[in-house]
Amino acid sequence: MKNKLKILSISFCFIFIGIVGATYAFSRMSSLFPNAFNVPTYSTVANEIFESPDDWLPGRSVDKQISITNTGDIDVVARASIVEEWKDADGDLIENNSDMEIVYKNFPNSDWIAENQTDEQGNMKTYYYYKYVLGKDEESSLLIDYVTLNEDLEIEYECIESKKNENGIILSSKCQPMISKYVGAKYTLTIKIETVQYEKDSYKDYWQTKVDITKR
Repeated sequence: MKNKLKILSISFCFIFIGIVGATYAFSRMSSLFPNAFNVPTYSTVANEIFESPDDWLPGRSVDKQISITNTGDIDVVARASIVEEWKDADGDLIENNSDMEIVYKNFPNSDWIAENQTDEQGNMKTYYYYKYVLGKDEESSLLIDYVTLNEDLEIEYECIESKKNENGIILSSKCQPMISKYVGAKYTLTIKIETVQYEKDSYKDYWQTKVDITKR
């Protein structure tokens, strides 16, 4: 009997899919022989530690910790992909036409292997494969642990003097950003995690990858 791959995709809405066991009955002549088969469950959970900042400034790091846990009985393999999007204060998309990385993402472990692949639309996309098979109750190492807004991101400010002392020294002033397209912008980082039941190299055919994933 050929086993079918069971696919689960998870983003930060924490989609959860499980395969439920079933009971079968087999009859022969006039006798009934009930045969119960306990089908192992297939389920995974994405783990996230993150608190969205309201005042993200250049050079500031924010915790963004992502991992995956196998909560089922079947061995699985996992991969992740990342999509970034900037929208300005008016809700329009911001294109980064420079070579500067606006948001630095820290990958703390070598357990995730990056591979560039062409997606269904013909675009080049980077996937991160966890190099170990996840057994029951096993958790992967962190994919990323924090993100940092580039400290070299230029934001110009216009400052208005609000108070001076008798010697003309400015005691306080009010400053507002005036030029950068990133001022008031919204940054969205979407991480999609996919898992597939582990059956030797069958995941390579399904994901069209050359990455070797092994048991510990």
